[in-house]
Amino acid sequence: MPSDALFCTVFEFGELSVGILKAGRSVRFKARGSSMVPLVRDGDNLLVEPVENTSLRVGDILLCSVQSDRVIVHRVVKRCKADGKFLLQGDRVPEPDGWIDLVQILGRVTEIERGGVQLHMNEPAARFLAVCAVWNSRWQLSQHHRFYFFRKWIKRLTLFEKYLT
Repeated sequence: MPSDALFCTVFEFGELSVGILKAGRSVRFKARGSSMVPLVRDGDNLLVEPVENTSLRVGDILLCSVQSDRVIVHRVVKRCKADGKFLLQGDRVPEPDGWIDLVQILGRVTEIERGGVQLHMNEPAARFLAVCAVWNSRWQLSQHHRFYFFRKWIKRLTLFEKYLT
């Protein structure tokens, strides 16, 4: 266990993250839960960096405050430019979380560390997987048998292996 590890409640983590990210610094923490499997897994270390509204894209994975005592890491599946809101959904969750305001966005996940391997979310392979996850959430592709074969094929490609195994 690193000597600089800090243990806190979800509420305290949200408060700390807001302060650190607003100061322009990054936050690294251990993910908990399974709503973003297979890309983000329970126990993965996530690096979250401050983000500008203009650089947010559909497919980005964000750290957001959804209630006063709850933060989540979910993917942007839709953006409404007219009112500046974002629709979030976990990759493994059948329904979106709902629309959130820009002020609820704490930062963007830019790196996932698993088993000593660092996965950078800005690499072309990660962006492609993000697009696939968005398509799946919008059109419920995982319910179609063709998508099953596509997913099996993607997992076999060495380009995506480090992200999905």
